[in-house]
Amino acid sequence: HRAVVSNAEGGQTEATISFLRDTTPPTIRITSPEDGIITSTRVITITGTVDDPKAKVTLGWYGKPIPVVNGTFSVEVTLKEGLNAITIPAIDPYWNYSWVTITIVLDTIPPQISIISPQEGAALNTPVISVTGTVTDQNIAGLTLTVNSGQPQTLTLTGVSFNDAAALSPGPNVLAFQAEDKAGN
Repeated sequence: HRAVVSNAEGGQTEATISFLRDTTPPTIRITSPEDGIITSTRVITITGTVDDPKAKVTLGWYGKPIPVVNGTFSVEVTLKEGLNAITIPAIDPYWNYSWVTITIVLDTIPPQISIISPQEGAALNTPVISVTGTVTDQNIAGLTLTVNSGQPQTLTLTGVSFNDAAALSPGPNVLAFQAEDKAGN
């Protein structure tokens, strides 16, 4: 831009000033982990990219700065049990900003299985029995039953309940139930 100043006698002074008008916010992306993952790992590494080399990237709006090298950043985060929403903003020198939020579920608690039937030590006279019970876990992935160390069979969960059939062998039988959640517990 150019400014010209004149006085009453007709003298003029002129000055030129250059400046940059930047209204484009930095673009920030998280490349790992995926949004919405369920994990049993308490400390995770979040990596991502930012397209503005002058942008300041932080963990949270007022958190510690995250170093950016060649447009890539990486930060370790300690999760709390349950849902974690982690926001990483990028702010350029002209106060243009953008942010990304990732949600991660920390689940370190194994599923709990309650067997309703059969009762422990029951004497039965049938080759097939009904197995019923419940599984307590918000992130359940599956439930299996193994009879006498045989092949595991997948049990069907309806909500938190299961009601399935199992074939027995003559004599003593051992039923082993195993539940696994999405975090691998």
